[in-house]
Amino acid sequence: MPEYDEARLFAWVCVDADYRAFPYSVFVHRDGLDIVVVYRRDADAAAEGLSTEDNRVARQQVEASCEDFVELKIPDHAQHHEWFKDFLKSRGLLSQYFGSIGGWFEEHGDKAGRDSWERFLALKRRDFVSRQLRDHGLPGLP
Repeated sequence: MPEYDEARLFAWVCVDADYRAFPYSVFVHRDGLDIVVVYRRDADAAAEGLSTEDNRVARQQVEASCEDFVELKIPDHAQHHEWFKDFLKSRGLLSQYFGSIGGWFEEHGDKAGRDSWERFLALKRRDFVSRQLRDHGLPGLP
């Protein structure tokens, strides 16, 4: 049975979409579970150091057989803040939330707290991706 390239999947999907310089979409092939990334503009792919030809080919591949692909959502900044509020709530610190993740760590955090947040965030992102895969009838992540 095919498996996901989890490192590649997470590198493209587990980011803050609002902090990406250039918009792109991430697709998973229903049968082979291959990951296909398509920048909206070929020039954007080039600006990120990728081949415009590879981007064009990927776009054509998805467009030619769109029923074979599932597009995965990329979490936006608001989603990251919801996860951060969940993190604070789980530690009884929700009342300290003031709208800035980085600012919160500057004011209240330490290395252990930041490390704890990063582990929490990794689990939330993994669940976010796995849920989307299952919602589209694909196997979730192990």
